[in-house]
Parts: sequence; C-alpha cells; structure tokens
Amino acid sequence: VLYPWHKDDTSGPAVWYAGQMSPTVGSFSQYCYFLFCPTLLYRDHYPRNREIRWFRVCGMLLKCSITVAFITVLTKEIFSLPPTNMKNILKTFLSCCLWGLLYQFIAGYFFLHSWLNLFSELFRFADREFYSDWWTCHDFHSFYRKWNLLVHDWIKAYIFADLKDLINKKWYNKIAFVPTILISALFHEYVLWAPLRSIMPLLLLLFGTFGSILFIVRPSPTVKFWNYFLHFGLHFGVSIMLFLYTMEFYARHFCPRDGSFIQTFIPRMYDCYYAVIK
Repeated sequence: VLYPWHKDDTSGPAVWYAGQMSPTVGSFSQYCYFLFCPTLLYRDHYPRNREIRWFRVCGMLLKCSITVAFITVLTKEIFSLPPTNMKNILKTFLSCCLWGLLYQFIAGYFFLHSWLNLFSELFRFADREFYSDWWTCHDFHSFYRKWNLLVHDWIKAYIFADLKDLINKKWYNKIAFVPTILISALFHEYVLWAPLRSIMPLLLLLFGTFGSILFIVRPSPTVKFWNYFLHFGLHFGVSIMLFLYTMEFYARHFCPRDGSFIQTFIPRMYDCYYAVIK
C-alpha cells in the first residue's frame, strides 16, 4: 500500500497499525497544504514560520526569472543547429559537452533552491533543507543522498524502508539499493517522456546500471582525485544525455512515423541520420 505518511509516525491521527491505514486521517485543509508545500512526506503538522517575508519572496522570484532566462539561452544554444549534416552534428555534440554540466547546475539551482524556497516562503514552510553539499562528495553513494533531499527522503521512507519486509535482513543492506535506484530511474524516464513523447532507456542505462555499480564503490574521502572523478562523471553523463536526446528530438521531427504506442520506445536516430552521415 502506498500511504501518504510514514508508517512509524504515531504523532497524529494518521496512525499506521497492523499493516493497515488508519481510517482517521488529517483534515482536508491539511491535505491541501501538503499538496502545495515543498515536501513529499505527509505530516499532520509541519514546522512553520510566523509570517511571510515578502522581501525574500521577491528575491526568490528574481532568482527564478534569472535562472529561467539562463536555461532558455542554453536550450536555444544547444538546439540552435538542426543536425542535418555532419558539421551540425559535431557542433551539437561540442555544444552539449561545453554547456552540459552548467545546464545541470543552473537547472538544479532553479528548482532545488529558488523555486522550492519561493514556495516555502509563501506557505511559511520552515524546513528548507532541499539539498546538501553534494559538490564535495567523493563517491556516487553520497551524491545520490545529497543531490536532492526532497526525493531522497521520499524514496527512503516509502521504497527503501518498505523493502525490509520483503528482503532478508541479512542481504538487505547489500541489495536493497538496486530496486530503489531502478525505480528512481524509471520515474526520471517518465518525467522526460512527458515533454519529449519518446522513451530512450538512456537514464535507465546510465542511472540504473552504471549508477548502481558506482553506488557500490566507496573510495577514500581524503583523496581529491575521486571528487574530480565524480564531477567528470556527472559532466560526461549529462553531456551524453543532452546530445542523444537532442538527436532523438530532431530525428522524430525530420523522420515522422505512425503515432503508435510502440514507436515511443523505438529510437529513430540511427535510421534517420544514417543517410545524413552516409
């Protein structure tokens, strides 16, 4: 059962007992507040500030506007040249390599910092820790935990913790992260499918497969090389994803096919660009 609160929470009327949800839940106003406040974990009561600081709201709105402008400029730079020949394909690849990591930084700053803090201030939501110092991490295990605390807390509470009931405790800590990462990768694929209307299991491959392997590696935190390796891996992964998704976007534009559901899962890059490269 996917319940909207943690099963160990006994502080309010939303009480979990004997594997069942309590028939007495929070009020409708509490549920509406949960829908709009920047958290994925339902609670009857959240820590809240006394008043809305409108000066801070204006500051966050300004930051959102600036970051959206930067994202728009970078998106136009990446998608400016339709890859109709080898020269444009090479320029698109170099553009993705140049702006890939910056694109990730700005997009993360827009959502995890500016946007979520804006809604926190508007709803007087006091818990503002949406990310941690992921840029100092030396391994992907720490990066996955610190990059997006909003999603990490939800996955830990509703997926990772529930696997305790399904997996033998002897093997739990060793293999429970695998389905957790795979489910997260599938969700990211769904998020990308919504605007692109195509599914290349690229995130599932990079995030679910290589991410699971790198999740196991625990290098020494005192060696700076591993921090550089982490940033290089992020840059490489984001650049490759931007390039391939850009190519697939234009391939579906230049080589349209029938709109059947199965075509959503079939990449068109090779068939569409084979004649161009040839």
